[in-house]
Amino acid sequence: MILDKLDIGKKIIYNRHPDANIIDFTPDYSNMCGEGKFGKVYNCKQDPQYVIKSIPYIRRGEYPETDKNIMDFLDKDKNLPLILGSYMEHTYLHIVMEKIDGTDVTDFLQEGLLTLDKGLLLTKKIIFEVLTALSHLHRHGIIHGDVKAENVRIRIVATKFQTVLIDLGLAVKSKEKKRVVGTALYAAPEMVHFFYDNSLTGESRLCEYDEKTDIWSFGLLLHRLALGINTYLFDANSYIELIDMHQEFRKNQKDSSSTFLKEWELEEKFNYDLELDLILTHSIQYYPEKRFSADELLNFLRNTDDYQCLLYEDLQKK
Repeated sequence: MILDKLDIGKKIIYNRHPDANIIDFTPDYSNMCGEGKFGKVYNCKQDPQYVIKSIPYIRRGEYPETDKNIMDFLDKDKNLPLILGSYMEHTYLHIVMEKIDGTDVTDFLQEGLLTLDKGLLLTKKIIFEVLTALSHLHRHGIIHGDVKAENVRIRIVATKFQTVLIDLGLAVKSKEKKRVVGTALYAAPEMVHFFYDNSLTGESRLCEYDEKTDIWSFGLLLHRLALGINTYLFDANSYIELIDMHQEFRKNQKDSSSTFLKEWELEEKFNYDLELDLILTHSIQYYPEKRFSADELLNFLRNTDDYQCLLYEDLQKK
């Protein structure tokens, strides 16, 4: 889909609001409430219950992939934010979305609220609800594209914690060729290797990947939550630094059953909880076809002793 002109000002991509034009919702540039690698989040001038994520759109002249087919499904799950609509303004994509008041999971980590003696059940509730959000997206052929602790927010609803997987700005459709997106430290091996191949050829080809990239990122998120530490599994700050780690692993692995858990000697750290250990093992698999789907991980959790607690326990913030 091609924009007719780049100097037309604003052009609607999707408008869900029944009584207003989405382009009338504008960012308050004096009131930024968040910032990431791919864009900034501002409070909405016209309505305080919404925020606007502004993303510089590099590929001039084309609509971004975050379109109506994706946004239609984002108001049907309590663990995902409502997307009101989006529009292009010159070379910027503005996504108008529900403002999720609450606390980032990283704050819970920093405050020590997810330690083994205090937060094991809360950790399981968080991962259960993140998987619920991913399951909803994946069943509709949507990849979140940036699953990480910074995009998991906890809010209080009727005295209980509720987890919301935020920031759908990089969401893409599965089974389509697309650009490598997301945060490098959470990137799946297949994306890292594709980035490496492109760097060798100097090309900028599109990548084929599916929902299993989200599962890898989820596994790294679980690693941070389950250990109750605000650190990353990999000591790298870019795709370039990750390439060496993944290349070394691929060179040294003895067979296709090798996992990062074995190579990085993490198994003993998770012996305190067999359920989390099994979920992590089936998420951080080097080959995507060996990773469990979000539905399979959810079904496993539903068969655990803690499942009723995950549903009914009143986890009031202390």
